[in-house]
Amino acid sequence: NEEDANSVSVGDTVEYVITSRVPEMDGYEKYFFVVHDTLDTGLTFQKDTLEILVDGEEMDASSYQLVTENVEDGCTFEIVFKNFIQYKEQKDAPIRISYSATVNINAQIGNLGNGNKAHLEYSNNPNVTQNGEEDNPDKPGFGDVTGVTPDDVTVSYITGIELIKIDDSENPIRLQGAEFKITGEKLNQVKVVKGVFTEDE
Repeated sequence: NEEDANSVSVGDTVEYVITSRVPEMDGYEKYFFVVHDTLDTGLTFQKDTLEILVDGEEMDASSYQLVTENVEDGCTFEIVFKNFIQYKEQKDAPIRISYSATVNINAQIGNLGNGNKAHLEYSNNPNVTQNGEEDNPDKPGFGDVTGVTPDDVTVSYITGIELIKIDDSENPIRLQGAEFKITGEKLNQVKVVKGVFTEDE
């Protein structure tokens, strides 16, 4: 997300944007460039919304690999850029990665929030060439030749409310088993955490 925090409801779509720039790649024969993204369980990644722009031009899906299953470091998904060295002459060109997630019924209510964190893994040693048909982290010694950026974190918050139904007497009491309907201009799914009905003496 282009903001550090936002307020959402179950069923809402949250849009995220990750920005970077084409790095200096002089001296490299191959260059490893991977985005690692971890969504909390209250957020469902919508992979069909993924779009990657390099210097304003949309990257063809054949130029990267989206990994969503059996991701080794436990993140939700990885974007592995193939043949990234092709952008060597576009140093400092902007990279924009955008995608969406849906707030699901597992979302946390309250101060804890629902986080999304992302970081970039990149080559940092031009004297070591990664082997293989594609840039591949599954090669011996690979971890010694990459750097990792700090996590960039965005948190989406859901506010909880407590509703009490009372009668209209001079000494109002809570009505046990009361049913009611909340209306408004926007319809969102309501997550019921618990229901407590008591009757005062």
